[in-house]
Parts: sequence; C-alpha cells; structure tokens
Amino acid sequence: MDKICPRAFCVLNPLKVTLTNWKGSEFDDFEIARHPKVKELGKRLVPFGKTVYIERNDFFDTEGPEGQRNGGAPPRGFKRLLPND
Repeated sequence: MDKICPRAFCVLNPLKVTLTNWKGSEFDDFEIARHPKVKELGKRLVPFGKTVYIERNDFFDTEGPEGQRNGGAPPRGFKRLLPND
C-alpha cells in the first residue's frame, strides 16, 4: 500500500513560528518529492517564508528536555528543509 497511496501534508494543531533571521524574499519555494520512495510521482513546490506554522507537537527546544532526549538532533519531520550537503 505504501507505494500506491498518495501523500498529503497538513498542520492540525498549529504553532506560529517567526524566523527572525530570515534573509530570503517574502516566500521561497522548496521542491520536494511527492512521495519519499516513488520518484515517478514527481515533485511539488512548498512555499516557505519568515512566518511558518508547525505542528505544535513538533516544537523542539534544544536546551529543553526535548533536546536532551534526542541528543540535540532536530526532529525527523524537518529533514526536507535542511540544506543538502
């Protein structure tokens, strides 16, 4: 079923986050895969800007208990927004 189910993204319990060091334009588009395992489904554009809304449960404080449990690593859901090195 994993290979045939379309993927969708939504934020059910939003937390507004304002990036104070945002140097980009009002919005920049990131191109990400429509499905992480099926390349044939193509890519889609995701707008990103100074103000973003994240799932409240994904809030992560590296100095708080969340960071200590994870060894300071970012949550997995942010991997598509991290630069490729």
